[in-house]
Amino acid sequence: MATLRDLRKRIKAVKNTQKITKAMKMVAASKLRRAQEAIVQARPYATKMDEVLMDIVNRADVNAHPLLSMRVPHRVLVVVMSSNRGLCGGFNSNIIRSAERYIAENRANFDHIQVATIGRKAKEHFRRRGVELQATYEGIWDHLNYEAASEIAVDLSERFVVGKLDAVYVIYNEFKSAISQKVTVHQLLPIRPLEGWKDDPRVRIGELHSVSGNKEAVAGHTQDLASVQPTGQWDVSEALELEPVGYEHIYEPSQKDVLDALLPEHLAVQIWRALLESNAAEHGARMSAMDAASRNAKDLIEKLTLKANRERQAVITTELMEIVSGAESLKG
Repeated sequence: MATLRDLRKRIKAVKNTQKITKAMKMVAASKLRRAQEAIVQARPYATKMDEVLMDIVNRADVNAHPLLSMRVPHRVLVVVMSSNRGLCGGFNSNIIRSAERYIAENRANFDHIQVATIGRKAKEHFRRRGVELQATYEGIWDHLNYEAASEIAVDLSERFVVGKLDAVYVIYNEFKSAISQKVTVHQLLPIRPLEGWKDDPRVRIGELHSVSGNKEAVAGHTQDLASVQPTGQWDVSEALELEPVGYEHIYEPSQKDVLDALLPEHLAVQIWRALLESNAAEHGARMSAMDAASRNAKDLIEKLTLKANRERQAVITTELMEIVSGAESLKG
């Protein structure tokens, strides 16, 4: 049974811990405000750029740019985005658990799934389990800036263009509020996430007769539609009877120059947005965790104080009984 001295020492230790958690909560709240402002400013640009790029690439040939190349995904890279530090509740554990679940569920769909990490917690986790990491992007959270996102984008695009990768996905925590984060899986490459591209030639039709007068114009280039028709799937005649999906863009100075400028920038912006989302989510999770820890410390202090008071009262009662008993014995 704990003595009164032990209880007082424990109360003091819990109070010191409470001071630390309160300070960490205040620091996290301050960082969260700045991170939230950054992501609120970045979201509209990233979203609108994504819409513009999708509108352009949906009407571009699959071979118009290397980053648009749609291949059967044999080699897939999963970029897991965690934090460098802990004490942020289930932030890191949720990301790592979701990444492992995604890898396990898609082993049958991809021949080879590779893993890359952003953040020390994910790197340490996968290395402890003997997973070979294809890349570990260090120092990102120490100096978070757009240049870091651009460097990651350049590295991933180079791996994709040379054929080392057929698809790239990123798993990160999307910031919803200070108490809510959503684990998100987003396809980065190729920059044309159209469902059914391999099975349905209609998703690969860009310029139609509405512009060129040629019903066989596929993705802005005159081609035989049968060349993109999967065996045993859609009939060419069906695809040729489709309504026009829109007008092909007029590029200035050229399609290649426009795509060369926009697509790498688009990839970097999407990575930058994911970094900002994850950064804000981390601070929100840490603030919530430290607030909960401070409240738990307060409850524990109250319980220990009550227990210490009872123990102190018991000691005083015992001493009084001894004094009374001694006085009675002296009288006798």
